[in-house]
Amino acid sequence: MEAQTIGNLLKESAVLMGVGMGVVFAFLALLIGAITAIAKLCARFPRSESETSGKPESHPTLSHNPTIDHHTVAAITAALHAHRNKPR
Repeated sequence: MEAQTIGNLLKESAVLMGVGMGVVFAFLALLIGAITAIAKLCARFPRSESETSGKPESHPTLSHNPTIDHHTVAAITAALHAHRNKPR
């Protein structure tokens, strides 16, 4: 077995780092290319109105819950309203 000097260890670590960075770069480039291709395909073939309006959106409804009084519901509603209208 060859004696490992500090120079050899640094060269080996630099090669390993370069290979690792190259693999990560290649993967990210492939991922960006795939996302771009999918975006172009979606722009070229948009969904028709019949496909998008298949099921109406469901909105949450308030049901009568005897464990929560009207004051609590009013406080929650006021807090949500204040949070949503807070300047950013």
